[in-house]
Amino acid sequence: MNEDPQKPLEQKTTPNIDDLIAQTTSQAYAFERGKEKASPKQWFASLPKNRKLILVGGSAFATILILILSLSFSSGGNQTLSSKSTTTTSNGTTSSTVSSADNVNSDGSVNETDTTSTDTSVATAGTSWWQKLLSLNNTASTTDNSQSSDTTSSDSSSSSSSDSSSATTASAVAAKENTEDTQADQQTTTPTPTPTTTPSTPTTTTPSTPTTPATSTITLSGVTNFRDAAASSTGLMKTGVLYRSAKLQDATSSDASKLATLLKKGVIVDLRTAKVRKTSPDAKISGVTNLNFPVIGGASASEYVQLFVNNTADRKQFGDAITEIANTKGSVLVHCTAGKDRTGWTVAMIMYALGANDKQVMTEYLKSKEYGAKVDSSWLNAGLSAAKKKNGGSIITYIKSKSAGLGVTDATITKLKAKLSAK
Repeated sequence: MNEDPQKPLEQKTTPNIDDLIAQTTSQAYAFERGKEKASPKQWFASLPKNRKLILVGGSAFATILILILSLSFSSGGNQTLSSKSTTTTSNGTTSSTVSSADNVNSDGSVNETDTTSTDTSVATAGTSWWQKLLSLNNTASTTDNSQSSDTTSSDSSSSSSSDSSSATTASAVAAKENTEDTQADQQTTTPTPTPTTTPSTPTTTTPSTPTTPATSTITLSGVTNFRDAAASSTGLMKTGVLYRSAKLQDATSSDASKLATLLKKGVIVDLRTAKVRKTSPDAKISGVTNLNFPVIGGASASEYVQLFVNNTADRKQFGDAITEIANTKGSVLVHCTAGKDRTGWTVAMIMYALGANDKQVMTEYLKSKEYGAKVDSSWLNAGLSAAKKKNGGSIITYIKSKSAGLGVTDATITKLKAKLSAK
């Protein structure tokens, strides 16, 4: 009973949901504004045990996931398979890589450059994930170095395509005439073309890999880098018609006898300068005419451009040599000092005239490696790029052009095809 009639009875009301939400919002606002100074540690301590476990476990899982994703993304560029294919010869020497597309238009656009090692950035099949993670740093370093080397080579080739002044060309010609033989000797390692034949078997092992006609198995003991130019391009050229080699100065009497038989009253096309021919004369080959078409030798990508593309006199000599090869009834041997640069350029132009694709040309050019000669695909690519640039993007135009190329006529190309084409 209420003793004081003026004082109402005390009643306890149950708060509704709106009041609770308003109260909670007010407290959160007060905490955010700094009115309640609860520290993160105090907040964490106030949580129920099960929420603490969920929070700690979730944080650890998120940290591990972020770490794995960051490692995967950072190594993604190094896991990309290379589009280049490396060809390895039977004696273990790594040779050229060229585009898988053979460029059937034969424009001289060889896009891939030679590599000397297998791409190590590709993860090995079957390797566990943690082994891949451990090897990421090493593969990234290897790939970066390879890409840097390719870029440097490409930049060097591109920058060398500008025309040289007449004064610079004249001084370069004089210097090259004095050092031509020395450079060729330095760039040629101890030749190992083929094993020495035994008396009972006059023709033996071919130089390295090709499955070629019998003429390619003939070896010369005193002449390096000797081979049938048709050996590496099956179906393009007739065998036993066009040969290539280094200088013939050290040819033995047996070598001279073999060459006399092979050339069948044909010609020898010597691309060395008159001064070098005088100091290192070719051995005399019975019944064979030795002709001289002097060209200054190139020993780098930039010199390929300067001498083989920009030098008018050298271009004319190449054109005259190719014309002589087309007009000769017998077989031909073309050579320079090491048989790789001037000879390589001449054979490449003949192959393009016959309709060869870029892969065939590059394969033949790099084959000199098997005989101990130093050749680099970037040198040939630099010359081809410069020749195309000056001739509307076409190597065939470079071969035919009188003003910016070799000046080989259509009639001469027709003779070349009749003489050398296997089709």
